[in-house]
Amino acid sequence: EHRVEIGLFVKKGDQNALKVVFEDENKPNVFLFTKDDKAGLDALKAVGKSHRKDMVFAYFVSSDFAEAFSHFSMEKFVDSSLPKVLIEDRKEGLRYLMQESVSQSSLQKFVQGFKAKTIEPYLKSEEAPADNSGPVKVIVGNTYEAEVLKSNKWVFLEAYAPWCGHCKRLEPIWMELGKAFNKEDVIIAKVDATANDLPKALNVKGFPTLMLFKGDGSLPEVYSGGREFNDLANFVTSKTGAKMKEGFKPSIKEQGSSETTEKKILRFMATQFQLPLMGPEYTVSGLWLAAMVVFLLFVASVSLIIACISKEPSAKATASKKQN
Repeated sequence: EHRVEIGLFVKKGDQNALKVVFEDENKPNVFLFTKDDKAGLDALKAVGKSHRKDMVFAYFVSSDFAEAFSHFSMEKFVDSSLPKVLIEDRKEGLRYLMQESVSQSSLQKFVQGFKAKTIEPYLKSEEAPADNSGPVKVIVGNTYEAEVLKSNKWVFLEAYAPWCGHCKRLEPIWMELGKAFNKEDVIIAKVDATANDLPKALNVKGFPTLMLFKGDGSLPEVYSGGREFNDLANFVTSKTGAKMKEGFKPSIKEQGSSETTEKKILRFMATQFQLPLMGPEYTVSGLWLAAMVVFLLFVASVSLIIACISKEPSAKATASKKQN
């Protein structure tokens, strides 16, 4: 069995090191984030010797690979709190941040706590708003479990991205939906999925992703219907039994019936789609996807033509057969 180096230095652009770190999601990663290659490294290597069979121990240096610090939300510690240790459990989609100063004993205790499941996951999270009494409740990473997953209430949650064109179009409709229902019956909520960690089990890959939670800890039903007000309101009522406030009329007009095919195509071209198996910051436009489809169809057509031509018997070969 190939033995991975303990305390692997993951340099920017080092594809071999990145492959070692990310190729096997069954092995949790123990990452040291440091300003140089000395602070905390001895502790990382010492602890790694007794856990190398089922964990990968590696480190990043801030001056070399700032993008890695940003990806793991470690950039806020660069100026004052390095070194830091973070365990990434890719199989479960969870991360764990060590709060203590890095030493061999503290790191050993942290790794053992991870294996014993006695430490809490670390979530990338915005600050919860001081006033959250608006029609649409704002959810952040730290409040997701209490206010959505285990809220004991119906919650219709929009996972959005600030740059998403579809999300911007949905925003006023979502606000009206929040005004239409009593919060005692169903909570209309939203979360910026680019700034807050959500569980891997939710499988949020595109924006917006609309999910209806029962609030009992179970996984949500993902909504895939129309995004006009009536579509959404009818869905909420049919699933939860909640009815709109008496006499409520949305202050927006339905747009779906009047939207032309050309406008739908333009909206698709402008929409950003998240790449599979990548973070929310890795996206491509609908225009790029369309161009790739056209290119692949062109390549397939050319390949088919070449294959057909290569199978046609040449004129000389045909004539030779006739003479024989």
